Amino acid sequence: MQDGVQLSSVGTFERKCPEAALRESEERFRTLVQFSFDVYWETDAQHRFIRQEFSEAIPAPPVSEIGKTRWEVPYLEPDAEGWRKHRETLDAHLPFRDFELARPTPDGGRRYVSSSGLPIFDETGRFMGYRGVGRHITERRRAEQALREMQAELTHANRAAAMGQVTASVTHELSQPMTAVLCNAEAALNWLGSQSPNVEQARRALASIVADARRGGEIIGWIRSLIKRAPARKEGVDVNGAILDVITIARSELLRHRVLLQTDLASDLPLVDGYRVQLQQVVLNLILNAIEAMNSLDARERELWISTAADGSNGVVVAVRDNGPGFDAAMVDRLFEPFYTTKAGGIGMGLSICQSIIEAHGGRLWAGANQPRGAVFRFNLRRE
Repeated sequence: MQDGVQLSSVGTFERKCPEAALRESEERFRTLVQFSFDVYWETDAQHRFIRQEFSEAIPAPPVSEIGKTRWEVPYLEPDAEGWRKHRETLDAHLPFRDFELARPTPDGGRRYVSSSGLPIFDETGRFMGYRGVGRHITERRRAEQALREMQAELTHANRAAAMGQVTASVTHELSQPMTAVLCNAEAALNWLGSQSPNVEQARRALASIVADARRGGEIIGWIRSLIKRAPARKEGVDVNGAILDVITIARSELLRHRVLLQTDLASDLPLVDGYRVQLQQVVLNLILNAIEAMNSLDARERELWISTAADGSNGVVVAVRDNGPGFDAAMVDRLFEPFYTTKAGGIGMGLSICQSIIEAHGGRLWAGANQPRGAVFRFNLRRE
C-alpha cells in the first residue's frame, strides 16, 4: 500500500513536470516577446493568420487579423512589385527578415510594421506555415523622413550659397547672349529697312538671335534646376558636358580670383546614370572650395586642374586639383564629416553633401594630396 502510494505520487509528479516545464517555457516566451517584439504571429499553410499576440507596450494594439492573409488586410505599402517578391518567398517556404509594410490608421495616417518569419515543417517535411515576430517602426520611419527632409533643406541651402558666390558669373554669362540678341536684332532691322533689303543678311542675323536666345534659356534653365528643391529626372549624363557648363558659370569667379584653369577631359567617355544638376553641384562646390583654398597664394601661382578619365569598370573618374596649402594628413578622414570645417565662416556641410550625392549615385568621393603641393578631390561614377 505504501509502495502504491509512493508510485502514485511519483506518477503525479512525472505528469506535472512536463506541464510545469511547458508553462515555464511559455512564460519565458511571452517575456521575450514582451521585451523584444511588438507582436508574435503564426500562419497556416495557406498563409492565413492563426495566432497573434501583441505586446502590452503597444498603446493601442491593432485589430486582430486572424483568418486573413497579410495581403488581404488593407495596406498602403509596399507596391504590387514588393508584394509579388514577398509572396514568391512565402511560396518557396523560405525565411524572411524585416519585410516592411504600412497599414492605414483611423486618423488617415500610416502605421509601419517590420515583420520577420521562419517556415515550419512537420516531422515528414510537410510545410505547416510560418512563425514570426513583428515590430512597429512608425516612429523610426517618421524620424527617417524628417532626416531626409532636413538633408534636402541643407542641400538646397548649399546650392543657394554656391549660386550666391557665382552671381557675377551668372550675370556675365546672361549679358553676353542678351547683348548679342540686341545687336543682331538691330542689324536685321537695318538690313530689311534699307532701300535694297538684304534678305540673306537679315536671315543670318535672325538665326543668330535664335541661337543666342536658346543659349540664354539654357543658362536660366540650369540656374533654376540648381536652386529648386526637387531634383530633375534621372538620365544618362555626359560628364564632360556637365563640367563644361559649370566652368562657364564659374568663369567670372575664376577670373575675379585670378585662378588659371586647365582641363584634361578624356574623349569617348560613357554616359553615367544620374541627376545632372546634382553632379554639377558637386563639381561647382569643389571648384569654389579650391578657389578659396588658394586665396593665400600669390595670384600668379593659383592654378586649378579638372580632369576626367575612364576607370577600370568602364565608369568615369573626375578629379579637381589645386596648388593651395593642402591639408594635414590627419584631417583627411574628417573632411567629409557633417559640421566639420577648416573655414572661419564655414558650416561644414558642403563636402558632406557632395559625398552624399556621389554615394547616392553609387560612387565614392575621396581626397588626397596633390603633388608637389595642394589638394585633389576625386569621385567616380557608374556608367549608364
